[in-house]
Amino acid sequence: MIEQKGVMGEGNFIVRHIILNYGTLDFIFIKIFVTFVILYLPFLIIEDTVYWMMSGYLVSFILAGILGTILNIKAMNNEIPFLSPGEAMALFMVSVLILTNIGDAIDKRVHPKIRPFFICLLEDIVNIFDKIINISKEKD
Repeated sequence: MIEQKGVMGEGNFIVRHIILNYGTLDFIFIKIFVTFVILYLPFLIIEDTVYWMMSGYLVSFILAGILGTILNIKAMNNEIPFLSPGEAMALFMVSVLILTNIGDAIDKRVHPKIRPFFICLLEDIVNIFDKIINISKEKD
C-alpha cells in the first residue's frame, strides 16, 4: 500500500512516523515484536484455567486481522471501505470485550476447579467426540 500511495497515504500516524524516521524494515520488526507481546502477555498474567476466555481473545485478533486485510485491499484498489479505521478499531475492542466475557462465563461453568490449560482442552475434545459418537449411535 505504501509503495502505491506513499508513506503519507498511511492512515495511522504512528505507523507513518515510524516508517519516516526508522524505515520499513524497522517498522516490520517493531510490528512483529509488538504483536507477539500483545498476543503472549495475557498467557503470562492470567492463570491456566481460562481456556475459553483466551480463545475469545485470540479469535478477536483473528477477526480484526481479517477485517484489516479486507479494508486495506479495498483501499489499495481505490474502493470505498465499508468501515473507517476508527470504526474498525471500535469493532475490534467491542469484540474483545464480548468474546472474552463469553469465554470467561463458559470457563466458570465448565472448569470450576483449577486445572492446567492443556488438560481442559483435551477433556473438552474428548467430551465433544463422546457426544458426537452418542448422537450417531442413537440415530442407528
